[in-house]
Amino acid sequence: MVPKTNAVPLGGRKKKKIEQHLERLPENAFSEVRPARDGSSGRRPWEWACVELAPDPEKGMRRWLLVRRSTDDPEEMGFYQAYGPEGTPIEELVRVCQERWAVEECFAEAKGEVGLDHYEVRRWDSWHRHVTLCLLAHAFLAVVVRSSLEREEGAGKRGGLDSGLIPPSVPEARKLLLAMAAPKRRRRFLLEWSTWRRAHQAVAARCRSAKRAARRALGTEGAPKSVTITLEEAYLTDEQWAMVRPLLPPQRGEIGRPPHEHREVLGGILWVARSGSSWREMPEEYGKWESAYRRHELWVKQGLWQRILRVLGEEDLPGPATKDPN
Repeated sequence: MVPKTNAVPLGGRKKKKIEQHLERLPENAFSEVRPARDGSSGRRPWEWACVELAPDPEKGMRRWLLVRRSTDDPEEMGFYQAYGPEGTPIEELVRVCQERWAVEECFAEAKGEVGLDHYEVRRWDSWHRHVTLCLLAHAFLAVVVRSSLEREEGAGKRGGLDSGLIPPSVPEARKLLLAMAAPKRRRRFLLEWSTWRRAHQAVAARCRSAKRAARRALGTEGAPKSVTITLEEAYLTDEQWAMVRPLLPPQRGEIGRPPHEHREVLGGILWVARSGSSWREMPEEYGKWESAYRRHELWVKQGLWQRILRVLGEEDLPGPATKDPN
């Protein structure tokens, strides 16, 4: 992988920076190539363009420039220089490029989970022992993860797997193995915490995938994620406020910090729900977004939010994201 400022020879001519070659690259040069493996955030929608560089003096060999572009954000690009036998298809070149992620992930996991870089030695044999043991430990964790994935896939086919959990990772396998040596009460807590964390990560992954799929289906790649909603469209009218007010809990008194008016906060919550924006983007006219978020979470737990939407006639309105913005 190279930066866009890297100079490459194109067609035997003088070397130029990659960003200069991009200006002459036609739009139809990009095509979607299915990645060889999923990334850390799931299957990413990439488009690839393959440009032949100047031929290599060695017979039967060739050089290419691969340009990777995101379908969600066309400005997000990556560049690769490839070298190999002449006639290699672009699918094979893309597959080799994707392998770098597996190498980087292995190094990162081995450093963080088994201490691959935690050594202070100067002799070859000492370094070799440390690195070999770390790689064996990482390989063991990878095998444990793979075996657990196979068991979960089999259980899922038989209907015995909770599909609301993400597959275990190498860090998760290390934590679960260490939990086996903990006391019984502590072990139970660690297992329940692991299940809770994997369930919430699965929700986040499904939301990301659904959002990307919706944006691609609507043809809004690169467009703003939120819908423009004016302040007046989110404010409740006097008639609507008269219907909703009896449902809300009593307003806090004037003792202590100034209270946030229910009508004002409710307008902010409706603005977030109707626009699809994040809580942090809520206009200041509705008050602090933290107060709106906490009040919305409380009303959801009490079942009050659905009654409010039913009174307003907006039962089909999707609620704001319930994930903690912090």
